[in-house]
Amino acid sequence: TFILFIGASLYLFLKAYRGDIKGRFRYLYMYAVMALAMLTKGPLGFLYPMLAICLFLIIKKDRQAFKELDFPLGFLVFAAISAPWFIAMIALHGNEYIEKVWSLEIVKKLKHPSFGSGKNFLGHYFYSMFYYAGMVFARHLPWTIFLPASLASVRRRNSAQAKDGNGPALISAWFFAVFVSLVFVGSKESYYVLALSMPLSLFLGRYFSGVLADDGLSKKILFKLPFVFMAIACFLALFLWLGFMVYVLGKPALSLSLLLLLVPVFMIYAYRGKNKILLPLSFFVASFAFLGYFAGYIIPAVDKDPLLEVSAEIKAVIKAGDVVGVASDAISYHRLNVSLKDYKIIRADKRTIDRSMGLESKKAYIEDFLKTEDRRIFCAITKEDYYNFVDKELQRRLFLMDKTLIWKKFHKQDESYFKELFTYFLQGKRQKVRDALKEEIYLLSNRSG
Repeated sequence: TFILFIGASLYLFLKAYRGDIKGRFRYLYMYAVMALAMLTKGPLGFLYPMLAICLFLIIKKDRQAFKELDFPLGFLVFAAISAPWFIAMIALHGNEYIEKVWSLEIVKKLKHPSFGSGKNFLGHYFYSMFYYAGMVFARHLPWTIFLPASLASVRRRNSAQAKDGNGPALISAWFFAVFVSLVFVGSKESYYVLALSMPLSLFLGRYFSGVLADDGLSKKILFKLPFVFMAIACFLALFLWLGFMVYVLGKPALSLSLLLLLVPVFMIYAYRGKNKILLPLSFFVASFAFLGYFAGYIIPAVDKDPLLEVSAEIKAVIKAGDVVGVASDAISYHRLNVSLKDYKIIRADKRTIDRSMGLESKKAYIEDFLKTEDRRIFCAITKEDYYNFVDKELQRRLFLMDKTLIWKKFHKQDESYFKELFTYFLQGKRQKVRDALKEEIYLLSNRSG
């Protein structure tokens, strides 16, 4: 919704700037939509489009347009639409709203981090710039593999569409205004780059429209390389998935999976035929087919969340005053999905412990939690941690309510784990491979029933 209103406000600006919307107050529509963006996501709803517009007018060297924006009247329209909500919330909730919503969601996210040892002001911004550049590329795959080709063809496309350079200039200003804003924000979250999705999509869409209109663009090496890469990636991804499904999950290869082999075959046919319409079309078909297959079949097959079953066990018997604990890094207490209305989560993983205190402190921390007697406790813990950090005498006093398997988090494994996994694979030990990919979770309680 936020991105929709940002895009709509810039669209209305462009219509007014080009003269498609006429009259003394033609820019006021833009301010009204900015106010809706403000209501959706806070001050960024005003900041993003205004920065993009200012950068665009600087690029165009159009001082007169700055005056025609009628900022004082526009801001009154903006405030008339957006301010009542915030005034009402402050009147209803007072400091609680200001501190917990406005301060937490806006001020703290804009606040710059403190620069300790090994960090400096300039280093932080270089890190932010490369971080967000990488996130833009990764979160918009596979389309961003055509970014080099799109950037290289800008001059050629601009000369071919010289009758109206306002659109491309505004798209560029929009992208860079938001990107620079992100770099200067203190907090770092990868999903912030979703605010760049629309200008990036327009930029790449303009490139693909150029491919359809100009035979020369599809013959460029910068187009051919990512296209061939995509076709090869389709083959490899499908074969890897089929191997994983048969070897690890022990399921038969479905006809739908095999049918998807036709997609890269179609891409190769389009490439060999050098058809300027089939080339980009086959890329769109491949993206749609594989992303749809991934979301509709692969994720449900792999990401069956066993922690929801553990959550159901807890919810069936939990009462007000009971306590839920998580005693292993491999388990996310968020994924347990247990409401906090009548009770609380006590986290017993090592992130709550000073790491310099070592494993003995973790053992003491977990055992102290499990020895609770005045109320019922539930504790989710991996089998490995259970035997490493809970002594046998305490084990005899606890009740095992449930056990299940979850996928191991690869980023928390060391080099020896992957060597061992590869060795099992080469030796054809399927069960060993399956066991190495997962770990067992125990749900414990200090009371039966």
